Amino acid sequence: MKAPLILVISDRMDSNQKQDRYEDRLIRMGEKARHHLGLRDEKSVELWPEGSAKDRITRSKVLEIFQAYSKDLKKIKETTPEEEYDRVGFVTSRTFNFICKDKRKKKKDIWIADTVEDTIIGADPEFVLMNDDDSIKYAAEVDGFHHTDILGSDGPWAEIRPEPAIEVTDFIDNIRGILKGHKNVELIQKYRWMGGCYYQNLRQGDREREWPIGGHIHIGTPGRLARSIESFGDYYKAAVYACLNKVLDEYVAVPMIKVDGMESSANRRR
Repeated sequence: MKAPLILVISDRMDSNQKQDRYEDRLIRMGEKARHHLGLRDEKSVELWPEGSAKDRITRSKVLEIFQAYSKDLKKIKETTPEEEYDRVGFVTSRTFNFICKDKRKKKKDIWIADTVEDTIIGADPEFVLMNDDDSIKYAAEVDGFHHTDILGSDGPWAEIRPEPAIEVTDFIDNIRGILKGHKNVELIQKYRWMGGCYYQNLRQGDREREWPIGGHIHIGTPGRLARSIESFGDYYKAAVYACLNKVLDEYVAVPMIKVDGMESSANRRR
């Protein structure tokens, strides 16, 4: 379930000093709101603001559901239309500011979900810089081409470090924007750019050698999933991540071998 939520700061939660109640970890809701949003049997939910992919990535929070304070419910009922009252959640000012980055005490464009809705996609693609005589130009030796740049060096390779995104098309646009508009493009414009995973017999000075190329696709662990895994303990946590790695190997990595072609992929694995 994914639904729009109205998030409200609770002064009562801010002032709760009980040692066993960590209000910053909670979202308090009335029975009516929980029923309306289909959360009667859920123990935790994820919240994030409507907006950019960066906000989705950096401002999401997994919170445990508790019953709302009666004073908060009474106050909000007096000032909120009935159709909005059914989707109100209360949090501390610290939690509100983390999610919303807003000075107001009430925010409407918030999402709440009890399921994994999306994940973050990233990558650090690498490519080879070639001289006219088919020898390698070490990217790290290009003047002004630094390891910390968005378009920079990683040893012998040029590497792109785009902002992550949620949608694949947005992420590709981030890569395209760097290759078209970053100032470092001029530093490597005179070289021939070669993508791929593995090259044989590319010259380094007076000798030839084989060149496996790095670069990875990154897939983030969704907040709700990460929160659940963390509660399993070290042994089961490691087992869960091992299973996730196996799934990604089978459904992503193995099919990607076809991108290399038979000869290149065989050479790279050797």
